[in-house]
Amino acid sequence: MRLLRPCVWCWTDRPCQLIQALKRDRQCQQILKHLLVLYLVTFLLILPVLCFKLRFSVYHIRPRPEEAEKNYMKAENNERVKQAVKTIEAHRASLTHAPEDSSAVDVAITIITLSRNRHKFGSFEPKYLSQAVSSYLQLLHTPEAQEKHYKLYICGVDTEPHTYYEYKNLTRFLPSFQRFADHGKRVSVPDVFTKEKDDYVYCLNQTLQTGAKNVLLVEDDALPLADLFLVLNHVMDTHLHTLHREVNQGDQQAPAFIKLYHPDRLLGYWSPEVDRIPQLLAFGCLWGSLLCVLYGRKYSSSSSCLWAMFCLYFMLVAMAIGRQNLLEWRRLSKHFYLYTRTASCCTPAILYPKVGAEKVVRFLAGKTSHRDFPKDMALDEFRGKTGSSAYMIQPNLFRHIGLISSLRSTVLNPFAV
Repeated sequence: MRLLRPCVWCWTDRPCQLIQALKRDRQCQQILKHLLVLYLVTFLLILPVLCFKLRFSVYHIRPRPEEAEKNYMKAENNERVKQAVKTIEAHRASLTHAPEDSSAVDVAITIITLSRNRHKFGSFEPKYLSQAVSSYLQLLHTPEAQEKHYKLYICGVDTEPHTYYEYKNLTRFLPSFQRFADHGKRVSVPDVFTKEKDDYVYCLNQTLQTGAKNVLLVEDDALPLADLFLVLNHVMDTHLHTLHREVNQGDQQAPAFIKLYHPDRLLGYWSPEVDRIPQLLAFGCLWGSLLCVLYGRKYSSSSSCLWAMFCLYFMLVAMAIGRQNLLEWRRLSKHFYLYTRTASCCTPAILYPKVGAEKVVRFLAGKTSHRDFPKDMALDEFRGKTGSSAYMIQPNLFRHIGLISSLRSTVLNPFAV
């Protein structure tokens, strides 16, 4: 077909004449009919049926209103608490006085915690700390946890530690750090954002004092997923290999930190992150080329425009399903996880190599946080001013379950958690 030879012509030269040519040509009319059926069946029938329950899909339908969703999340939380209590009690009963392993700790896991309610929002007790501790205790018994030396710590930063009974009960058999003295009085703090940053620095620094090679600093409302240690071992062996030999304080090759969680709502294609649009184009071109090869053999004269339409089709499919949902296939293997430059925002779970942790402690200790400059923005400034590299893992290795914000003392929107 003479009018449809070069692909560049299809995209850039005289689109009206192209459409007229397609209408005149019987073969092109057949292709257009097939494409129209493909688009209609996909976007009006198949995807709506498959994706209406998928969060972050354009077809997602909220199953319940906001208040009902809060109640549902609270019920889920209570079920997790029941299971956590059983796990913790079983662990406590199995404790022995065997000599502790004196080998160097590869990863010290430190949970930052404080009371989330104190009955400001009714009688609901989330007990995030118990849920987190229970999850790690289970993971520490997996084969992946035996490949490296992991150790669990709790870091209490509550200003009224004498009334934080959940924390006090768990620290009877787990090693801990406590920022504020337990003298029976509430400690006054000048600013909640500065306190949050200082809490973070304290817990990171205290964990460093244990001599661990790496610090996994996590917030108590971030639950680890089952593949955490599997992927973490791979990341340390593959991307942190420089830490297995002596490194200098000024070594810029080793990343300062690696984020293991980024809010799901910020993982979509429509994001300021520069890698998202190339990923969308690559997805469309890959699957569009495969379909073009299978379908376009008898339409070789129109292959260029057919390829373009198939690429566009798969890009629209990807946007309709949602990048967050497409990332899930990467959980099939530890080798499929994305390891990219980190995005801004949020600190629920971060892995710090020892050298990077020391740099972060020194930098944040000299900063004052406030509402417009919280600790995650301070970490962004740290990267910018020191030139340190930082990365993130996708999909997430943690699930955020927090419904009550410790920073703003409010109940969060359940659809944004």
